[in-house]
Amino acid sequence: MSRIDKYPNQTSNVLPLYLEMVPEPDKKAVLAKLLHSLTRLSDGHIDTGILGTRYLLDVLTENGYPDVAYRAVAQTTYPGWGYMIKEGATTLWERWELLAGGGMNSHNHIMFGSVDAWFYRAVAGLSPLEPGWEKVRVAPRLVRELASAEAVVRTPRGKTRAAWRREEKAFHLEVLVPVGAKASIHMPPLWSKVKAAEGGRVLWDKDEVKDGVQGISYVGPEDGGLVIRVESGSYAFDLTPAD
Repeated sequence: MSRIDKYPNQTSNVLPLYLEMVPEPDKKAVLAKLLHSLTRLSDGHIDTGILGTRYLLDVLTENGYPDVAYRAVAQTTYPGWGYMIKEGATTLWERWELLAGGGMNSHNHIMFGSVDAWFYRAVAGLSPLEPGWEKVRVAPRLVRELASAEAVVRTPRGKTRAAWRREEKAFHLEVLVPVGAKASIHMPPLWSKVKAAEGGRVLWDKDEVKDGVQGISYVGPEDGGLVIRVESGSYAFDLTPAD
């Protein structure tokens, strides 16, 4: 067995996956090598630099492993963002390790800052579908270790917000869509049969559309979850298991 097979480099697997260079029959094997390196060989720690770190969290999340991504983010031992915070960092370092003086090069460097975008886009679920945020996507990826998340973005059209909270048998999502914008809301798959309500009015129950609500143009299933399209406004959605 070669060294690269025994100790697979995370970046060498992340980049082909992100760029969609991997043939479909081989994708599962490449992803498995990445997960093996991250979860087994590195005990949940990343070993990526400038290029690999930029895409690692997105690749894990889009392939169904947001929990693995979050574990890497939250590590408080070297290397990782949590380790920086534990060591007193209030800005991003240029290097993963703690160095003083000129050895660090820079104590305020943005190159590992892709984690910020991941919190907004994946955990809270906020991202633009069109330039200028004319169309907004709200698609939170639930992480087992988190019970809630909230994010606000000040867009050219005004403030947009997503805030979710989950309980054992309920999921709550608040969304603010600025004037002149629209949003596509992608509820995560939670139960095999779900009831969805907005402001107390039932929109969806056991695979059937119920009452219409002003500002909501579509409610329907997608990838095990539920898609709701809305106009500008403030919304409060509640999902529960259907009886």
